[in-house]
Order: sequence, then structure tokens, then C-alpha cells
Amino acid sequence: APLLWVVHAGLTGLFMALLKIFGVHMFTNSGIIGNILYNLSYGSEGTKWPLGLLLGIIQIVVYFVLFSFLIKKLNLKTPGREAAVLDDDTANDKEPARNFDASIDVVHIVAGLGGKENINTVDNCFTRLRVNVKDPELVKDEEINKTANSGIVRKGNDIQIIYGVSVPDVREAVEHHLKKE
Repeated sequence: APLLWVVHAGLTGLFMALLKIFGVHMFTNSGIIGNILYNLSYGSEGTKWPLGLLLGIIQIVVYFVLFSFLIKKLNLKTPGREAAVLDDDTANDKEPARNFDASIDVVHIVAGLGGKENINTVDNCFTRLRVNVKDPELVKDEEINKTANSGIVRKGNDIQIIYGVSVPDVREAVEHHLKKE
């Protein structure tokens, strides 16, 4: 979502300006514990690191509130959101009707992908089942759509089925099904 990047750039500039205005000069190249330990050794009178931490907490709250508002109000496409189906012509705009049922759905997935003999590899990312098939012409969207998915994306022999964060369970069920066939 490019708009979020522009908002991020503006907020970053604003908070950098606030650090300069308040004279905060602190070490911030580590996690919070590392930052506190490094800045403790320099003292708070010269670095004003407690004020820097306060501004950091305020920045986190502002980011969360503003980004949540923008994402929901403008329905921005962000990773992991069910409404964020790609604009690709091959993606379906349907919402999942129910939860994944491994005993039933895995049969539809494998059949929809052209059967066990058509599947080369099965993997997943955070929200998608990623399958490489031998012949993409054998893939049947209507069969796959009998499962609760948010869309299908085709890129050559690579098929991506969007299941959301439950995708590791889907991948595991498909792998188990392929091993026992």
C-alpha cells in the first residue's frame, strides 16, 4: 500500500524533527534493553534518552492508530488481510465460507491441482499455499473453490491458493494426503 509508505515517511520526518527540537541525542541501534543499557552509560542529562523513549512510545501509538484507521477505512491491500485479494485477473473475490476441514477439503485441493501426479512441490508462505504443478492446464479452479479460500493466483506452473494464516495446517494436510496416496 504505497499510501502507507508516504504516511510512514511523513511520520518519521515529524518524529525526527521532534527529537531535534527537544535535543534528544541517544543511541538507538539495538533492542529496547540494549538501547537503555547503552544510554545509561552516557547519562540522561546529555542524551535526554528518557524523553527519547517517551517519544518512541508516542510514535508507536500514533502509527498503530493511524495505520489501523487508514487500512480499515480505505480497505488497503496489506498482507494477511482476507479482503486483500490481488488485482490479478485469475484471483477470485470470494470470502471464505467456513474453516478448513482437512478430512474433506484436502481431497478437493489435490483433485483441483490435477491429482497427485501433477503436483511437483507444495510449500506455503504466511497466507498462501504455493504449489508447483507439471501441467497448469489440469488445474480446476471450481474444484479448489469447494474449499474455504480467498482466491487463486496462477503464474505459469506456480499456483497460489490464499487460505490466510491457517495455511500451515492446509499444507500439512495436503502433504500427508500425498504421502498416503
